Amino acid sequence: MIVLARVWQGALAVMLLALLAASPAAAHTRSQSYATWTLKGENVSVVFSAPLRELTRLPADETDGALRLEGLLAQHLIAALQVETDGHPCPMQGPPRLLRGRKDFATVEARFLCPSAPAAAYRLSNDAFFDLVTSHVNLARIFRADGSSEERIFTRATRTQRVPVSAGAEEPATATVLDFAGLGIAHILEGIDHLAFLAALMLSTSSIGRLALALTGFTLGHTVAVTASVTGVTVVSAAPVEVLIAFTILLVPLGNVVRRVASAPDFIAIVLLALAAMALVALAVGTVVPTLTFLGMALIAAAFLGLQRRGESLAVMLALTAGFGVIHGSSFAEALVPLQLDRESLAAALIGFNVGVEIGQIMVAAPVGLLAALWARRLSPPGRALAGRAIEATVFGIGFYWFTARVFGVG
Repeated sequence: MIVLARVWQGALAVMLLALLAASPAAAHTRSQSYATWTLKGENVSVVFSAPLRELTRLPADETDGALRLEGLLAQHLIAALQVETDGHPCPMQGPPRLLRGRKDFATVEARFLCPSAPAAAYRLSNDAFFDLVTSHVNLARIFRADGSSEERIFTRATRTQRVPVSAGAEEPATATVLDFAGLGIAHILEGIDHLAFLAALMLSTSSIGRLALALTGFTLGHTVAVTASVTGVTVVSAAPVEVLIAFTILLVPLGNVVRRVASAPDFIAIVLLALAAMALVALAVGTVVPTLTFLGMALIAAAFLGLQRRGESLAVMLALTAGFGVIHGSSFAEALVPLQLDRESLAAALIGFNVGVEIGQIMVAAPVGLLAALWARRLSPPGRALAGRAIEATVFGIGFYWFTARVFGVG
């Protein structure tokens, strides 16, 4: 049925307008930081790390302008981190000191000395970034003197948490499968470029069944990528991955064009030449993207567009979307990799996070599809075709903007 074939196009316009209204180049990453607490009697220490891009949110009046971003984080944490035992504050022992950490991250350590070891529990408070970004999340690992450890998720609503001195002293509040599922859902709903890719997938499928198959392939791909990254099987660089994500967004609408035009080989050749020209310019003026990444994008484009030209079977669609899922999943993994989870916590984190990502996709696709179905009935066939082309062009434009900005390190 024609209406069902165009079921997605109506409400996608609303979705894409929202994407245009909030479309920074670094759109996939959410506001997030990490902490590792060590609790040993009256001595407490925390190693706090955050992406350098996160530190640009800190107000200018926190520094005299001479501090680097790492120093700005250290100054911010002086007031943001607090520890109490049995109702008594534990003073911070000097300002936080800078540590050498992951590339593109700032890492600092703060130490606290409590009046005495707590009788039952520590009270940890973390106010970092929550007043600047209400959706900020801090993922924390906590190590105790008895050798036990647990994971906690600090949010604006749970910025102060009680931590028992021993693992069996109280009902544990460690992060559960449901906590990590919530993290996965938020990662999707706040990942603007993932939503744009989801819109592109919805635009390229002609039925609910094909969309379900595409989302299944995508889920399989990102599950494999997240698992491989978190377990240390693969190590990826964030900048090339973000470029590849933007590239997938602009590539899917081009596949729709290839299926329509008569001179598909010429069109594919033009796309590859344009990519080669951008690669030469980027390498000449400087880019964070390795040469091999451009070569990989050329191979992906040639394979994907070539398959679109010949018409894709269900098996091919599953394989293609799984490949795209691997690319996006390599970015999803950044939410969990810095935690360095132990084997006991790993299963809960991976299951919860991946299930959350899938739930987040359904939360977007289901209402958008319903709204689109209602709108599609109001349009004539020419109107639906025009709406489809307009949305297609919009998705491509958003993807091209993000792709160009990330290649040249703008935004």
